[in-house]
Amino acid sequence: HATSATSQAPGTTPATATTTAASGTPVAITPPPAPSGTPAPATSDKPADEKLEPGLTFGVTSAAGGATDLRSARLAALYVPDQESASPFVAPGPFTATWEGYISKDIWEKTTFSAEGSGALTLTLNDKAVLTCPGPDLAGPTGTIKVDKGRTRVRITYTAPATGVARARLFWETRDIPREPVPPTVFVHNVADKPFKAALKQHHGLAQLGALRCTKCHQSDASAAAGGLPELATDAPDLREAGGQFNVAWMARWIADPQALRPGAAMPRLLHGADAPQAAADIAAFLATLGKAADFAAGDEQRIAGGYIFTKLGCVACHAPAGDTPAHISLAGVKAKWQPAALAEFLKQPNKHYAWIRMPNFGFTDDEAKQLAAFVLSRADQDAGKDAKVLAGDAARGKALVASSGCAGCHQLGEGFAAPAAPKLAELMGKTAAGCLATGGDDAARGKAPEFTLSGPDISGLRAILATDLAALKRRCLPEFAERRFAALRCAACHTRDTNEALLTDYKPAADKILADLPPKPDAANTDGATGAFEQPRPLLTFIGDKLRPEWAAKFIAGELTYRPRPWLQMRMPAFPAAADLLAQGFSLQHGLPPVTPADPVVTEPPATFGKDLVSPTGGFNCAACHGIGTAPPTAVFEAPGINLGYATQRLQKDYYHRWLRAPLRFDPLTRMPQFSPDGTTPITTILDGKAKDQFESIWGYLVEVAKGTDFVH
Repeated sequence: HATSATSQAPGTTPATATTTAASGTPVAITPPPAPSGTPAPATSDKPADEKLEPGLTFGVTSAAGGATDLRSARLAALYVPDQESASPFVAPGPFTATWEGYISKDIWEKTTFSAEGSGALTLTLNDKAVLTCPGPDLAGPTGTIKVDKGRTRVRITYTAPATGVARARLFWETRDIPREPVPPTVFVHNVADKPFKAALKQHHGLAQLGALRCTKCHQSDASAAAGGLPELATDAPDLREAGGQFNVAWMARWIADPQALRPGAAMPRLLHGADAPQAAADIAAFLATLGKAADFAAGDEQRIAGGYIFTKLGCVACHAPAGDTPAHISLAGVKAKWQPAALAEFLKQPNKHYAWIRMPNFGFTDDEAKQLAAFVLSRADQDAGKDAKVLAGDAARGKALVASSGCAGCHQLGEGFAAPAAPKLAELMGKTAAGCLATGGDDAARGKAPEFTLSGPDISGLRAILATDLAALKRRCLPEFAERRFAALRCAACHTRDTNEALLTDYKPAADKILADLPPKPDAANTDGATGAFEQPRPLLTFIGDKLRPEWAAKFIAGELTYRPRPWLQMRMPAFPAAADLLAQGFSLQHGLPPVTPADPVVTEPPATFGKDLVSPTGGFNCAACHGIGTAPPTAVFEAPGINLGYATQRLQKDYYHRWLRAPLRFDPLTRMPQFSPDGTTPITTILDGKAKDQFESIWGYLVEVAKGTDFVH
C-alpha cells in the first residue's frame, strides 16, 4: 500500500470498463467517441485552487431534503446503525452519500471492483460508470477497468436503505492483489474546495465546543450519556488535592495567565484588571490548603534509569526539548509546577485526577514512576519562575473568589462550590460577537466572560456552530469522534497510519542527544538497543478498525487487559481509559464494520482437527516456531516471537484474518510473516487439497478451541 499511495502528476485518462451484473452477464461500458473534427478529451489539469490531501470528500444529504454536510473520510466505507446519523449535521433517517476524490497509483493495473453492504451504490472513474449495485444487497455485481498510473478521478454514490442499518464497503482486486477493501493509502482529495471548507467550519466549531467544555457553563439539553457528542463528558483536573500536587507560586502564575505558561492551553484567563495578580495569589493560597505534600527523595541512579525510560517510551514525541506549542508541552517548567512526590504519583496514574487527560498511562511501577520523575525534574529549568513577582495570598479571599468565578463549572472542588450561572447555549445563538467570542481585546464586549486564546478558525468555527440549531450536539457520530480523538491523543506520534509515518522518526535525534548525556546502561540491563524504542516499530494503525474487534480493542485502549499481547517488546502501549469503547467502535465504523462484532458461526466444515495439523511443524505451516499457541511457547524464535495465536480469535476480525494470511505484506511491509498462498493454494496439498481458504478456516476453528482454554492468561 505504501508504494501505491504515491501521488503522481495531475491528469486523468478516459477509461474503458466492463461491469458484471449479479447474473454474471458482462456489460461493456465505453466512453463515447469525440465528435468529428474536435480534439480528443484532454486529461484534467490541476485547478489553480486545488490542494490535495489524503482521503476523500464525503458528502451526506438527507433524503427528506435540506440538510447536507461535507467532511473528509479516509475510506470509501460507512456503517450507520439504525436510528443514528451519518453526520452530526444531518438528522437520522434515509440519506444519500458520496465520496469524491482521486485514486493515486504509481503503476497501472487491470482492477476489478465490488462492494458489500445494504442499499444501492454506483462507482465512476473519470466520469465513466464502472460498478452498479442496485441493491438492496450490494454484494454480487463487479466492474473491471484499467486503472492508469497517476490520478484517476473517483466518485461513489450511495443510497441508504429506507430503514435499518446503512453499510457500504468498496473492494478491489488485481492479478497480484487478492480481494480487499480499497485501502486509504490510495485516496487523495481537494481540501481547497470552497463548499468543503465552509462545511469544515461547523465541524471545527463542534469539536471546539467539546474541547473547551462550553456546556459546563452554558447548559445544553444534549449530553454524552444520552448519545450526544462524546466530548460533552470531558472533565477538567480535580483540584481537591491541588495543594499537595502543585507549588503555590506556580498556581498563582497559571491562574493569572495560563497562556503565558503554556500556549494553546484550554484553560481561559478569568481575572482582569489591576487587582488580577492579587486575586490569582489569593486563589492559589486557597488551593494550597487542599491536600498535603509527601516526601520525595531520588538519587543519580534513579535519574539515569528515568532517562532510559523517557527515551525508550518515546516521550520526546510530545515533550520536545524546544519550547511549548499546542502539540508539544515543554518540560522546562515542571519543577516550578510540581511537588516532586506528586509528580511521581501523577506519572503512575495520570488520569486519576483528570479522566480525559491526554497524558498516557503507561502503568508504571512505583520505582519506574519515581525514576522518571527524577529524570524529568533534572531536565527542568531550575530557575523557572524565580524572577516572577510573587504576592502573598489570602486563602479566605481566594475561597470566595473560587466560588464567585465559576471554577466549579469545570473543576471538582468539594462541597460548597457550584457551577456558574451563565446563559444557556441556545440563548447564545446569534450573539457571537460578545462574551467568550469577543475579539481584538474588546474588554467591553467580553464583560466578565472568560478570555480564551482562540485562533481565527476557532472563532469562525464556534460562530458557525452557534448559527445552527445545535442539534449536532445530540448526535455522536463515532467515526468523526474517532478522528478527533486520534488527533487529541497524538496517536500519530508513535504509530504510522495511511501515508503518514510516525512522528517518533523525526524526534530520534532529540532522543539520541538525551542518551548521549547518560552513562551507558549495564550490559545486563541494556536490552533495548542504543537508541531506545526507536528501533522497535509500533503496529500500523492504517487498518485498525478492519483488523481488531472493537470489544477487544476497547479493553486494550483502556488498559483493562490482564496481559500484554507483545510482552517481549521494550516499548509498551499506554492506556487511555476515557471513552475507549467509543473510540474502538468509531474505528470499526470507519471501515464499514459494526460497533459490536456479530457472533461467529461455529466452524464445523472444514474440521478444526485439520487446523491443529496445519499449525504444526510436521506436515503443516510450522506456525508454532514463531508463535505461542495457548500455553505452548514458540519453538524456534528468530529475533523476536510473534503474538500468541491463542489470542487471535478474540483480537481479530475474521475477514481480516483471512486476508492477512493470503497477503501479509499488503498490510505491513515490515512484517516477517511469510506469504503461504499467493494464488489461493498452498504448498500443503495433503490437507484439504491445498485450498488456502479452507485451510485457513480450519486453523481459525482450531484457534477458537485454543481460546477456550483457561490455563493461560487471556
